[in-house]
Amino acid sequence: MTRYFVTWLLLFYSIITLHSQNKQDTYKLLTDKSAIIWEGKKLLGTHTGNVKFTSGTLQVNNININGGEFTVDMTTITDTDLDDKEYNAKLVNHLKSEDFFNIAKYPKSYFKITKAEPYSDIENKNINFKIYGEMKIKGIKNPIEFPAIIRFDNDGIFARAKFTIDRTKWKIKYKSASIFSDLGDKFIYDDIGFEMNLYFEK
Repeated sequence: MTRYFVTWLLLFYSIITLHSQNKQDTYKLLTDKSAIIWEGKKLLGTHTGNVKFTSGTLQVNNININGGEFTVDMTTITDTDLDDKEYNAKLVNHLKSEDFFNIAKYPKSYFKITKAEPYSDIENKNINFKIYGEMKIKGIKNPIEFPAIIRFDNDGIFARAKFTIDRTKWKIKYKSASIFSDLGDKFIYDDIGFEMNLYFEK
Protein backbone atom coordinates (compact mmCIF):
# COMPACT_ATOMS: atom_id res chain seq x y z
CA MET A 1 0.00 0.00 0.00
CA THR A 2 2.81 2.37 0.92
CA ARG A 3 4.61 1.63 -2.36
CA TYR A 4 1.50 2.48 -4.37
CA PHE A 5 0.99 5.67 -2.37
CA VAL A 6 4.58 6.78 -3.01
CA THR A 7 4.20 5.98 -6.72
CA TRP A 8 0.98 8.00 -6.89
CA LEU A 9 2.59 10.89 -5.00
CA LEU A 10 5.56 10.96 -7.37
CA LEU A 11 3.24 10.88 -10.38
CA PHE A 12 1.15 13.71 -8.94
CA TYR A 13 4.29 15.74 -8.25
CA SER A 14 5.54 15.17 -11.79
CA ILE A 15 2.24 16.36 -13.28
CA ILE A 16 2.24 19.48 -11.11
CA THR A 17 5.88 20.25 -11.97
CA LEU A 18 5.28 19.76 -15.68
CA HIS A 19 2.23 22.01 -15.56
CA SER A 20 4.24 24.67 -13.74
CA GLN A 21 7.04 24.48 -16.29
CA ASN A 22 4.59 24.79 -19.18
CA LYS A 23 2.58 27.61 -17.64
CA GLN A 24 2.69 30.72 -19.77
CA ASP A 25 1.92 34.18 -18.46
CA THR A 26 0.90 37.13 -20.61
CA TYR A 27 2.23 40.55 -19.68
CA LYS A 28 0.61 43.71 -20.99
CA LEU A 29 2.65 46.63 -22.27
CA LEU A 30 2.15 49.85 -20.31
CA THR A 31 1.82 52.13 -23.33
CA ASP A 32 1.72 55.38 -21.35
CA LYS A 33 5.00 54.53 -19.63
CA SER A 34 6.86 52.88 -22.53
CA ALA A 35 8.69 54.86 -25.21
CA ILE A 36 10.24 54.58 -28.67
CA ILE A 37 12.93 57.05 -29.71
CA TRP A 38 13.92 57.23 -33.38
CA GLU A 39 16.97 58.75 -35.05
CA GLY A 40 17.57 59.57 -38.70
CA LYS A 41 20.77 60.99 -40.15
CA LYS A 42 21.86 62.95 -43.17
CA LEU A 43 25.32 64.18 -44.07
CA LEU A 44 24.80 67.59 -42.48
CA GLY A 45 22.74 66.67 -39.42
CA THR A 46 20.59 64.36 -37.35
CA HIS A 47 16.91 64.34 -36.46
CA THR A 48 15.40 62.59 -33.45
CA GLY A 49 11.88 62.07 -32.20
CA ASN A 50 9.32 59.78 -30.66
CA VAL A 51 6.49 57.50 -31.70
CA LYS A 52 4.00 55.74 -29.41
CA PHE A 53 2.76 52.21 -28.92
CA THR A 54 -0.93 51.44 -29.33
CA SER A 55 -0.69 48.06 -27.60
CA GLY A 56 1.66 45.20 -26.79
CA THR A 57 1.88 41.85 -25.06
CA LEU A 58 4.71 39.57 -23.98
CA GLN A 59 4.34 35.82 -23.40
CA VAL A 60 6.61 34.50 -20.65
CA ASN A 61 7.28 31.07 -19.15
CA ASN A 62 9.29 31.57 -15.96
CA ILE A 63 12.09 33.78 -17.35
CA ASN A 64 11.81 32.56 -20.94
CA ILE A 65 10.29 34.78 -23.63
CA ASN A 66 7.93 32.70 -25.76
CA GLY A 67 6.51 35.45 -27.94
CA GLY A 68 5.13 38.93 -28.15
CA GLU A 69 3.14 41.27 -30.39
CA PHE A 70 3.29 45.05 -30.58
CA THR A 71 1.41 47.77 -32.46
CA VAL A 72 2.81 51.25 -33.07
CA ASP A 73 0.66 54.29 -33.88
CA MET A 74 2.54 55.96 -36.74
CA THR A 75 0.29 59.03 -36.52
CA THR A 76 2.04 59.94 -33.25
CA ILE A 77 5.45 60.59 -34.85
CA THR A 78 7.10 63.68 -33.39
CA ASP A 79 10.42 65.49 -33.78
CA THR A 80 12.35 66.50 -30.67
CA ASP A 81 15.43 68.27 -32.03
CA LEU A 82 13.89 71.25 -33.88
CA ASP A 83 12.85 74.25 -31.79
CA ASP A 84 11.41 76.17 -34.72
CA LYS A 85 7.71 75.19 -34.68
CA GLU A 86 7.16 75.79 -38.39
CA TYR A 87 10.20 73.77 -39.46
CA ASN A 88 9.33 71.07 -36.90
CA ALA A 89 5.79 70.72 -38.29
CA LYS A 90 7.12 70.66 -41.85
CA LEU A 91 9.48 67.78 -41.03
CA VAL A 92 6.84 65.77 -39.16
CA ASN A 93 4.33 66.19 -41.99
CA HIS A 94 6.99 65.05 -44.45
CA LEU A 95 7.67 61.92 -42.36
CA LYS A 96 3.95 61.19 -42.44
CA SER A 97 3.78 61.62 -46.22
CA GLU A 98 4.20 59.07 -49.02
CA ASP A 99 7.92 59.91 -49.18
CA PHE A 100 8.37 58.14 -45.86
CA PHE A 101 5.74 56.27 -43.83
CA ASN A 102 2.55 57.16 -45.74
CA ILE A 103 0.43 57.11 -42.59
CA ALA A 104 -2.78 57.96 -44.47
CA LYS A 105 -2.60 54.44 -45.93
CA TYR A 106 -0.55 52.72 -43.21
CA PRO A 107 -1.40 54.34 -39.86
CA LYS A 108 0.06 51.46 -37.84
CA SER A 109 3.24 49.39 -37.81
CA TYR A 110 3.71 46.02 -36.14
CA PHE A 111 6.37 43.87 -34.55
CA LYS A 112 6.03 40.18 -33.69
CA ILE A 113 8.59 38.19 -31.67
CA THR A 114 9.25 34.84 -33.31
CA LYS A 115 12.08 33.69 -31.03
CA ALA A 116 14.07 34.85 -28.01
CA GLU A 117 17.18 33.22 -26.63
CA PRO A 118 19.73 33.89 -23.86
CA TYR A 119 22.58 36.03 -25.12
CA SER A 120 25.70 37.67 -23.71
CA ASP A 121 27.51 40.71 -25.08
CA ILE A 122 31.13 41.41 -24.19
CA GLU A 123 30.67 45.15 -24.63
CA ASN A 124 27.51 45.35 -22.52
CA LYS A 125 27.17 42.81 -19.72
CA ASN A 126 23.60 43.94 -19.02
CA ILE A 127 22.38 42.47 -22.29
CA ASN A 128 20.88 39.04 -21.66
CA PHE A 129 18.61 38.21 -24.64
CA LYS A 130 18.68 38.13 -28.43
CA ILE A 131 15.28 38.90 -29.91
CA TYR A 132 14.19 37.67 -33.34
CA GLY A 133 11.05 38.85 -35.04
CA GLU A 134 9.14 40.34 -37.95
CA MET A 135 8.64 44.06 -38.39
CA LYS A 136 5.78 45.23 -40.59
CA ILE A 137 5.95 48.79 -41.91
CA LYS A 138 3.85 50.10 -44.83
CA GLY A 139 2.37 46.62 -45.16
CA ILE A 140 5.80 45.05 -45.75
CA LYS A 141 7.24 42.38 -43.44
CA ASN A 142 10.96 41.90 -42.89
CA PRO A 143 12.87 39.86 -40.29
CA ILE A 144 14.98 41.71 -37.75
CA GLU A 145 17.05 40.71 -34.73
CA PHE A 146 18.63 42.68 -31.91
CA PRO A 147 20.10 42.27 -28.41
CA ALA A 148 18.02 43.35 -25.43
CA ILE A 149 18.13 43.89 -21.70
CA ILE A 150 15.18 42.24 -19.98
CA ARG A 151 14.63 42.36 -16.22
CA PHE A 152 12.01 40.40 -14.29
CA ASP A 153 10.68 41.38 -10.87
CA ASN A 154 7.55 41.03 -8.76
CA ASP A 155 6.00 44.17 -10.21
CA GLY A 156 6.44 43.23 -13.86
CA ILE A 157 9.03 43.27 -16.62
CA PHE A 158 11.33 46.00 -17.93
CA ALA A 159 13.03 45.75 -21.34
CA ARG A 160 15.44 47.98 -23.22
CA ALA A 161 16.74 47.59 -26.76
CA LYS A 162 18.61 49.59 -29.39
CA PHE A 163 18.76 48.62 -33.06
CA THR A 164 18.77 49.99 -36.59
CA ILE A 165 16.82 49.06 -39.70
CA ASP A 166 17.55 49.68 -43.37
CA ARG A 167 14.53 51.74 -44.41
CA THR A 168 14.84 50.80 -48.07
CA LYS A 169 13.75 47.23 -47.21
CA TRP A 170 10.36 48.76 -46.41
CA LYS A 171 10.38 50.84 -49.62
CA ILE A 172 11.22 54.09 -47.87
CA LYS A 173 13.49 55.31 -50.65
CA TYR A 174 13.43 59.11 -50.32
CA LYS A 175 16.93 60.54 -50.94
CA SER A 176 18.61 57.17 -50.46
CA ALA A 177 22.14 57.22 -51.89
CA SER A 178 21.98 53.45 -52.35
CA ILE A 179 19.10 53.93 -54.82
CA PHE A 180 19.67 57.39 -56.31
CA SER A 181 23.16 58.25 -57.56
CA ASP A 182 22.67 61.96 -58.26
CA LEU A 183 21.97 63.31 -54.77
CA GLY A 184 25.42 64.72 -54.05
CA ASP A 185 25.65 65.64 -50.37
CA LYS A 186 21.85 65.90 -49.99
CA PHE A 187 21.28 62.22 -49.33
CA ILE A 188 19.70 60.72 -46.20
CA TYR A 189 21.28 57.63 -44.68
CA ASP A 190 19.34 54.39 -45.09
CA ASP A 191 19.64 53.40 -41.43
CA ILE A 192 16.96 54.47 -38.96
CA GLY A 193 17.92 53.95 -35.33
CA PHE A 194 15.48 53.00 -32.60
CA GLU A 195 15.77 52.91 -28.83
CA MET A 196 12.94 51.34 -26.83
CA ASN A 197 12.17 51.35 -23.12
CA LEU A 198 9.32 48.97 -22.35
CA TYR A 199 7.36 48.34 -19.17
CA PHE A 200 5.00 45.40 -18.69
CA GLU A 201 2.59 44.18 -16.02
CA LYS A 202 0.37 41.09 -15.71
